[in-house]
Amino acid sequence: MYTMTKKIFSALFFMVALAAVRATNTNAEDKRDLITEPMGGCSKTCEAENPCKAGGDQFFFEHCLRRKFIQCDEFGGCFEKGCPRGTRWNQDFHACVHKR
Repeated sequence: MYTMTKKIFSALFFMVALAAVRATNTNAEDKRDLITEPMGGCSKTCEAENPCKAGGDQFFFEHCLRRKFIQCDEFGGCFEKGCPRGTRWNQDFHACVHKR
């Protein structure tokens, strides 16, 4: 029983240590992707300033958070959408793309 407990503790310690190493190796750009709420003063959200216009010809806009984007409908409705894990919004492509 003691040996099994020791193995489990060792495995947990290894996983925590590995996660800590990965967290310290992220660069500043990746850390911006971890932010869950926009910093103050950002107007790139549906609530702050709806970029969608009824009858407009642009349907996708940047969001404050790089892992989100704004999608509009033809009536001016504004919807905040999320990119899949490991991707971020690219306004040039109007798509979520993988990080380089």
